Amino acid sequence: MYENTKIFYIITYLYMNSSVSKITELKLCQSNRMDSNVECGTSPRRHSTNIPEDIKNVCKRSIKDETLGSDSEFDIEFNEQFKVFQDTNLISSSTMATVEGFVKIDVFGEKLDIHFEDTATPNVPALICLHGNSGSCKDFYKVFHLLGNKYRIIAFDLPGHGKSTSVINNDSKEKIYSFPGYASAMAKAIKALKIDNFFVLGVSLGGHNALSLLAMQNSENVDPEFKEISNKIKGAIITGTPPLDLSHTNQEAIMGKFMKGFKNDFMEQLPKDLKTEMQQMGIAHLGALLSHEKNLNDGSKESHRLAEFFVLVQGIELTDENQFMVEMVKNTCGEARKYMIGNMLKGGIDNQKSTVEETKTPLLIIAGQDDRGISLDYIKTLNLSPVGQLKILPGQHGIFVDNSFSEAVGEFLSTQI
Repeated sequence: MYENTKIFYIITYLYMNSSVSKITELKLCQSNRMDSNVECGTSPRRHSTNIPEDIKNVCKRSIKDETLGSDSEFDIEFNEQFKVFQDTNLISSSTMATVEGFVKIDVFGEKLDIHFEDTATPNVPALICLHGNSGSCKDFYKVFHLLGNKYRIIAFDLPGHGKSTSVINNDSKEKIYSFPGYASAMAKAIKALKIDNFFVLGVSLGGHNALSLLAMQNSENVDPEFKEISNKIKGAIITGTPPLDLSHTNQEAIMGKFMKGFKNDFMEQLPKDLKTEMQQMGIAHLGALLSHEKNLNDGSKESHRLAEFFVLVQGIELTDENQFMVEMVKNTCGEARKYMIGNMLKGGIDNQKSTVEETKTPLLIIAGQDDRGISLDYIKTLNLSPVGQLKILPGQHGIFVDNSFSEAVGEFLSTQI
C-alpha cells in the first residue's frame, strides 16, 4: 500500500489548488457581463462539495508506484485520508465555493478599488456583510461556512481596510471615513455588482454603516443613486452596534448620547494582565485603541501586539484559525480609524436611534450578553419598530465568529423569504 501520508499531502495540494471554483468565478464574471468596474480574482477561498471525486481521480493518476495496490485498496486508503483532511477543519462537506475580486467605484470624487469575497451562489437571496473597525471581509468566515449553501454571501472590505484601497485626497477622508461615508461607498460597490433585493449584515462599525445605508430610504437629502440601492434592502442584521442619535453637533449633547451606548468600565472588565499590558503601551481606554492612527504594518513586535489587542478585546481567543484577523488589523489604514472615531464624536450625522425605532424594513439586533464595550441596558431601552427584534446570545463583542450567531442570522433570514 502506498504511504498514506503522501496521499494526504497530495489531497491537500490538489484541494487547495483545485480549479473547480474557477468555474464559479467565470460564472460570476459572466453574470456581471465582464463589467469594466468588476475585476474577478484568481484565488478561490473555499470549494464546492463535488471536489473529492475529482481529487481522487487526479490523486490516483499522480501516484506512480508499484506499491499502489488495487483500485479498491486505493479507494479505502483515499477515503480514510480524506476524512483525516476534513477533520483538520481545513474543509467541510457544507463549504461553498467563493471567489474574490475588486469593484472600481468613484465616491465623493475619490476613485477606490473595493475588495470583496462572494459565494456567487445562484438563484438564492443575497446577504451583504460589512465588517467592523480594523476588520475585513474574512471576518465572516463562519457565515460563509454555515450559510453559504442557502444564500449568496458577499462580504466587502471597507475603504482603508483589508485589500481595499485607502482614501488619498485629504478632502475626501473626512467624508468617506464615517458611517454615512462608508455606507455610500458600499452602495456604490453593491451597484457595481448589480445586486438586487439583498439583506445586509453589519458587525460593530459595519452595523453603523448598515444603519446609515438603511436610513437613506427615508432621507430627503441623499443622492438618488444611494437611495435606489437602500430601497433594495429587504432586511438588516446588526451586532455590536448601539444605535445612537448622532445628529447633534453640540459636543456636550453628543458625548451624552455616546456615553449611553457604551460602557464606561471597559478596561476594568479586561483580564488583569491584558489591561496592564495595554496601559503600559499607552492604551488607557477603548477609544484610544479604536482611534489609533498609526499604521501597524511596520513589522515591529509592538505593532503586532497592538494588532492582537484589537482581536483580544472582542473576547476572541487567538488561534491558528483566526490569526488572519491580526494580519488584517495590520493592513488597516490608521487614518481610517482616526477619522471614523473623530466623525462619530463630532456628530452631525444620522440619527440611528430613530432609524431602528421607525424603520419599516425587518431588523434584527443581536447582542452579546457579555459584551465589554456595548451597553446592553441601552439596547434594551430602544423602542424598536414592529418589524424590529432583539436577540441576546451568550458571548462577547466577537460573537460573530460563533456558530450560534450564524444560526441566528439564518433563522432571521428564513422568516423573511
